[in-house]
Amino acid sequence: MPTYQMRPITSLVHSTPLAHLIGRAFLADPVFTANYPVPADRLRHTTELYTGDLRNCLQYGSVWTAQSPSGDPIGAITLLDMPKRSNLPDSATHTTIWEELIARFDPDERDGLELLDTTQSTPWRYISVLAVDPDHQGTGIGTDLLNHTIATADHDRRALGIMTEIPRTVRYYQRFGFHIIHEGSESDPVRFWVLLRPTP
Repeated sequence: MPTYQMRPITSLVHSTPLAHLIGRAFLADPVFTANYPVPADRLRHTTELYTGDLRNCLQYGSVWTAQSPSGDPIGAITLLDMPKRSNLPDSATHTTIWEELIARFDPDERDGLELLDTTQSTPWRYISVLAVDPDHQGTGIGTDLLNHTIATADHDRRALGIMTEIPRTVRYYQRFGFHIIHEGSESDPVRFWVLLRPTP
């Protein structure tokens, strides 16, 4: 029986502890480690970065968290509902929505989003972040958050896309029906993978 509850987050009121949790979860990420070798600087940068991600996902998608019995966040998944760009009405409003969505990512992730979009004929969903507090990793929290996301996407008839720089997470996502559609390099020797889980 899980000792945590999954809940949607609907307000930025919870963003600071959640961004700090995500920052801690990605403290050993190879891209952040390469760019911010000092751990304190890395944590400060990742917390700021994921505060922006939470804001983006609350505006254009959804955020789910796993909370301990005391209400503290111990896991999170942030999602973006991506419109199929070629299906958008030819208007400045819809073009702006797409551009706003992808402009908040680094160039490699923008390229990944563009690539994922070319595989879809309908709107789809992007997993921006799946993170579990380091003290709670390996307890099934990430799997529960991902299973919930997959069940919701299947119900909504949405494909799921994700990018990662960590080889072991590639294998992890493949267990859930994701497959690699692109592999590249952000900064030598750091590699990244773009994965897709098609609409069932």
